[in-house]
Amino acid sequence: MSQTDAGWGAGPSGRYESLAERFRPVFAEIRATAVERDRERRLPHAEIGWLREANFTTLRLAPDAGGHGASLPELFALLIELSAADSNVTNALRAHFGFTEDALCSSSPEWRAAWIARIGAGETIGSGVSAVKVGAGLDRYWRNARTITSHNPRLYRDRSVGAFAISGEAPPRQYRVGSA
Repeated sequence: MSQTDAGWGAGPSGRYESLAERFRPVFAEIRATAVERDRERRLPHAEIGWLREANFTTLRLAPDAGGHGASLPELFALLIELSAADSNVTNALRAHFGFTEDALCSSSPEWRAAWIARIGAGETIGSGVSAVKVGAGLDRYWRNARTITSHNPRLYRDRSVGAFAISGEAPPRQYRVGSA
């Protein structure tokens, strides 16, 4: 049974509150900057840095790999709390947590060990799906991600413009997350 299979169906464990307590002050700081940052259209680089410093980005890693050994239900519950503070920050970290899960479940021991070590050391993964560096093993990962992704910006734009022209419905707000 994989780590992913083992996590479904269960709620957060009894240790959830003690795990969450260490991050709630950071969530409060993020909440305090969210409205101003959104008005200024400022990317949450500092806020993601605060989460990295608190080791939030290593939640799913085992303690001996620099993480907290959080279960998937614990991760999701913490992401819900973070989203209550600022959903843009959660959105910015989704590629990181998805990639972390891929690393944890990888069938390649060398690839898994290399990436878990990097994530455990505090590196975060961004959503640069055009990054295909063969030496880092990203060619396989991102090729697969592009294959299953159906993103057509022109079709999306045409639908938004058409809806505005026909019904006056304003296009949805666009959020963009940059890479450092």
